[in-house]
Amino acid sequence: MELRTKNPAFRETILRHLERQEFMKHIGCRLTVIEPGYVEAVIDLDIIHQQQIGLVHGGVTATIADVAAGFAGLRLWLQTSTPSPPRSRSPTSPRGWDVVCGPSAVW
Repeated sequence: MELRTKNPAFRETILRHLERQEFMKHIGCRLTVIEPGYVEAVIDLDIIHQQQIGLVHGGVTATIADVAAGFAGLRLWLQTSTPSPPRSRSPTSPRGWDVVCGPSAVW
C-alpha cells in the first residue's frame, strides 16, 4: 500500500520541527532520509551517548526511535478508498525498524 502525505512540503515541515528540538541538537541528531512513512535519524556516537559500561544509553536509543517514528508518521495517511486510515491499523513504515550501530547509529 502506498504511503502518502497530505502536506506536499512535509520534508521542510519535519526539518522545521526538528530545528526547534533543542535536545536533538544537543545529542547531534540529524535526519538523513525523509520519505512518507519513513525517516532515518542518525547520531554520531560519542562518549556523551554512553552509560557507565560504555554502551549506548537506553534513553538515547528510545529518544532517537521516538523521533524517527514520530516524524515518519507526521501528517501521514494511507491511500485507501476511505478518507482516513482504518482504525485497526496505524500507518507504519513498510521497511520496519532498522537499527545499525557503528561509528554512527541509524534508526
